[in-house]
Amino acid sequence: MTSAFITVANPVERYPLQMLLRNLKIKVIGEADDWSTTVAQVPVCLASILLVEWELIPAVQSVAIAKLRQACPDPLVVILFSNLEARQQSASAAGADVFISKTESAEVIAQGLMSAVSVVPVAD
Repeated sequence: MTSAFITVANPVERYPLQMLLRNLKIKVIGEADDWSTTVAQVPVCLASILLVEWELIPAVQSVAIAKLRQACPDPLVVILFSNLEARQQSASAAGADVFISKTESAEVIAQGLMSAVSVVPVAD
């Protein structure tokens, strides 16, 4: 089963994302509301997908994501944006795998997640 770790500051935004992932048969195995908790917990939980709110990544995003990948190199990194167009290029340069706007409909977010999941090997 594909598993996910969610890093989103606002629990009101996290809950619908949890429900969407469950509907997509993606198991949520961890959550955080800040970057330092994410970096500490992700290597232990072994998620196949990391959903990270862009605004929570420290100022030098490329360094932060590189350190996260050193600690846990396998997961697909999905960046969640409030404004996709303004930040997509920065996230790409920082080393993200997928970009999804938090302001999109549940259907569009689900499509983006399913596209991302299709390239993730399924763990037993």
